[in-house]
Amino acid sequence: MSGIRHDNSAQLCVLLCETIAFPKGSPKGGEKGMVCHWYITMASGKTAHLPSEVFTPKGSVQLDWCAFLVLDAGAQADVRLTVADLAGNHLCAHFGTTKNLAKSDQFDIRALKLEDVNGVVAMMTVHAASQMRWTSASAPKRELGSCDFLPADDAQALHIWKFLFPSRPPPKPQARSLKPIKEEAESEVLTPQKTQADAEEEEEEEEEGEEE
Repeated sequence: MSGIRHDNSAQLCVLLCETIAFPKGSPKGGEKGMVCHWYITMASGKTAHLPSEVFTPKGSVQLDWCAFLVLDAGAQADVRLTVADLAGNHLCAHFGTTKNLAKSDQFDIRALKLEDVNGVVAMMTVHAASQMRWTSASAPKRELGSCDFLPADDAQALHIWKFLFPSRPPPKPQARSLKPIKEEAESEVLTPQKTQADAEEEEEEEEEGEEE
């Protein structure tokens, strides 16, 4: 491709959330609509966040929500995928890393469990892959150590979107203003600041304390 600049220092992670289902029915608070959120946290403390469009939980929902994340080549970032109601309350979450999700330039398909403190709330089908970052030759160079979600009109993102959805135009920037995410009490929901491993470790410590 002419006019293209390859960036060996960066990678593009493609995160396609295809479908979501709620095995136990719509969680309380999400009846009027819900929003998915990607939260990315680098070891340096830099973060990125991307919300989906609003959807209504009716059976298995076809989301086709595609996120394009750029970060340093070989870097591993913590990933949190959450579902929230329209008031900004977290209803469930999945915790992982970019390396576990996007291992190669071939799409891996994963069924991710999104949980609260009582167990599985939602099942998400996610396709993920990673490839070298490239841009148009005139695009500004990225800052080393940064992590950003690309707009759909980015040259590389648009190229992949057209490959995935050849007959569908890319999504437009959201015109709807979503309420900010609230921090919930740990006893009610797993928040993006608390990992599943943290929750399990605390449960084990509590059980050991009761035995003593």
